[in-house]
Amino acid sequence: MSRTGRHGTRSSGASPIHAALVTASILFGLIGLTSCKESGSGQPTQGGAAPSPGGNGSSPGTRLTPAQIEDALVAASRYVEQGEPVKAEIILADLVTKAPGLSRAHELLGKAAFHQAAKAEQGGDEHEARRLYAAAADHYDEAVRLDAMSAGLACSAGEIAIRAGRVERAIEHLRAAGRLDPADPRAPMLEASMLLTLRRIPEARTAIDRAFALDPDEPYILATLAAVLAEEGDQPAALRTIRQARGLAPASLQTAFRALEAKFLRQSGEPAKALELLLPLSPAVQQEESVTTEIAAAYAALGQPDRAAEVWVRRYESTRDWRAAVEVARYAAKAGLMDEAWRWHRTVQMTLGDHHVVKSLAEELRQAPGQAGGG
Repeated sequence: MSRTGRHGTRSSGASPIHAALVTASILFGLIGLTSCKESGSGQPTQGGAAPSPGGNGSSPGTRLTPAQIEDALVAASRYVEQGEPVKAEIILADLVTKAPGLSRAHELLGKAAFHQAAKAEQGGDEHEARRLYAAAADHYDEAVRLDAMSAGLACSAGEIAIRAGRVERAIEHLRAAGRLDPADPRAPMLEASMLLTLRRIPEARTAIDRAFALDPDEPYILATLAAVLAEEGDQPAALRTIRQARGLAPASLQTAFRALEAKFLRQSGEPAKALELLLPLSPAVQQEESVTTEIAAAYAALGQPDRAAEVWVRRYESTRDWRAAVEVARYAAKAGLMDEAWRWHRTVQMTLGDHHVVKSLAEELRQAPGQAGGG
């Protein structure tokens, strides 16, 4: 999460796979591993001394001294920081076998898996990314079990659970972090975003109000508050709040927050104004997923689904992302261009094979007005 205003600035990367779970309508997948306070203390365990050498079930032949444990943790941490997670995993796999019960070791295993997941995601290997995000979440769960008193660790575990698609588990971790460190606004901000994905609006409002009371000048908090206000039906307040967030946000967040403002304009019945906000952006920026989504939705709201389809075609040509092809098919069907819609369905099918998305899209197209069979 970025920290701005009187706190300085820090930003993190995106996660297209789990953008929906991080609420694309709120932060557009901008939440990252850096939003929570660093939980590692540099000690062998988060909340206490290193386990006794050979203790916790390790055999006499595998005893490690506290110094050896510390050296292993430091080396593994260094490999993670240097972008060599596999080397870190080799050290840590041996360590958790010989010295079980180390919260820090499982946290580092989680970080190593997280970095590998992000790399797989960037390379387009969604299946592997999901597997690795799940592995990272499992390690963070174990780290929290071993050290239930670290607010930073609980908050990070919540973020990793988000990436793994475990929304309820994420909320549990984030609430624990909020109890352990009630002065830190980040856990309730993330909690609010997750509650929004579950349509638990009153709870989301309670959580974001806690965060806002702690840091009313944080752009992420303001953006999340704006999303809650929009869900409550107060579009004017949502627009005022997202504009306030844009005024405080660094350049790295301006596009995402502009797209969110456009969404609120569209929801207020002003899709033309939404387009006025987004169309001046460069072609490259318009092909970012959050911007493409809102430009297309605005055209559709104006009764021009064919133009919405064209917007997604440009994104597909730029990214070859099958999700863009799905949207082209949907908007083409809404425009009555069924031959075109089915052609894009075949494009999705060539990428995903027998995936449930392909079947679901086919059923959606068959139910389009005037479509009797299809395919």
